[in-house]
Amino acid sequence: EVHTADRFYLHDLAIHPQGRERQLAQHLIAHASQWALQQGYSQLMLVAVLGANVFWQKHGFTPSPAATLGYGDDAVCMLRQLK
Repeated sequence: EVHTADRFYLHDLAIHPQGRERQLAQHLIAHASQWALQQGYSQLMLVAVLGANVFWQKHGFTPSPAATLGYGDDAVCMLRQLK
């Protein structure tokens, strides 16, 4: 039996303060989404910490009930459908 992954996990996204005004985060997220689709993934997933879930929700991610063990009490697993 062959199992294939359906989720592409984003681990870190950091933008230098000078690049934030140029919407680099939007471009990086779009690039990651396009790449993931080309590779056959149907979802992007990440763990948001330190209140970053608000940022990710602005970019189409929604909270997911998946476990976030080891990331801290404020961690939120987040998912974005690609297909």
